[in-house]
Amino acid sequence: MKAGSFIIILFVSMLTDCVKDKPDQWPDTNEISGIVSKALYESDHEKPCYGPSFLSLPQGTEYIISSQAVYDTIFFSTIDDGLPCIKETIDFDRYSILGLRTQGTGCSRTYHRKIVENEAKKVYEYLVTIRECGFCEPLETNYNWVLVPRLPEGWRVQFSSSVEKYPE
Repeated sequence: MKAGSFIIILFVSMLTDCVKDKPDQWPDTNEISGIVSKALYESDHEKPCYGPSFLSLPQGTEYIISSQAVYDTIFFSTIDDGLPCIKETIDFDRYSILGLRTQGTGCSRTYHRKIVENEAKKVYEYLVTIRECGFCEPLETNYNWVLVPRLPEGWRVQFSSSVEKYPE
């Protein structure tokens, strides 16, 4: 009986380690840096409605949206039952939207979305760092949509992601 109780306490302790033992530098919120103007659609009350054309695309991981026409094929203002969806108004003369599809696990996750402008290479370098905490296994897909200054003509985007796990 005591061995079973010990195993349960050990298991619960492992699941909650990220809550009680987070290091001071562990961010409790998502972060943006570099030339990112803002993160889009990251809270539960800001979830977009994806159109059928987006859902029927192959499961790609990288997205560059530089026109209203492309934006309108991916994001809808309402769904079939007429319920409203969140759809940001974007000035595509000034901005582009970048997205990087990632998946993370853990009892909680935060994201650091960083874009650096490399003028020598004519590239935006987009790095998403997923910080996973705890040993839970719910899988979360995140498209990491960000608003950036309009991608200049002839430039490209280099996408990458990394994972930091705590506790190790």
